Amino acid sequence: MLAVRSSVDTLGSVRQFLVLYAVLALGCAEGGTETSSPDARTDARVDGAVDTETVEDTGSLDSGSLDSGSPDTGSLDTGSPVDSGADLGVDTGPLACPEVDKEPNELDTNAIKLKDIDDCDGSGSNFAGVVAGGADNDVFRYRGTDSFGCTVDPTASTTDKVRVCIFVRCTSFLTKINSCPKGLPQTWGSTGIDGCCTDGDSGGTAQVDYTCTDVGTSDTADVFMRVDKPGATTCENYSVKYHF
Repeated sequence: MLAVRSSVDTLGSVRQFLVLYAVLALGCAEGGTETSSPDARTDARVDGAVDTETVEDTGSLDSGSLDSGSPDTGSLDTGSPVDSGADLGVDTGPLACPEVDKEPNELDTNAIKLKDIDDCDGSGSNFAGVVAGGADNDVFRYRGTDSFGCTVDPTASTTDKVRVCIFVRCTSFLTKINSCPKGLPQTWGSTGIDGCCTDGDSGGTAQVDYTCTDVGTSDTADVFMRVDKPGATTCENYSVKYHF
């Protein structure tokens, strides 16, 4: 009996051992599955983090803020002409124009000398030149002799777009300007010579009615003709006819 009970006890112990072993083996198997799961979750988290950063980096680029259009040139006013300073009263000097007459001749003291004539209209002549912008004056002079049988009426005219003036100074320097039959009165020159100018700078005729006031003398006088175009920014060619 003792031998049988001992065998039974031994068999029971073996059975318990086997059951315990099986339980432990099953637990290890389940534990291995749990162990691999965190790795999978870690991989998932890593993959998710990379994807999230990719999305965030791509979203941070604002391509709409780049202005790829053409620059706005509408504010540039090129239609406007070039300003030479004449309107501001700045003397920029004569333009570089082809010379038709001798320069400089801006004043009565250095006027171009023309042939002396008498007061018969057929004795008159003409001259040509170019006004080199608004700062340029062309001045010509002749001596007119009061002769018998003709009328003294100093006259200058042009069809070109310039202003023509005619100024008279008696040889005795005693000069009275009675009127401007044609044109407008004006005083000019280093000593203040009186005369008449065309109305504007679009051509026309200037004529002076004057008297030499010294008693017993004729109306022989020095006549100055000035051609200009105030405010001009271009070269203006002209031709002027005149008589005394």
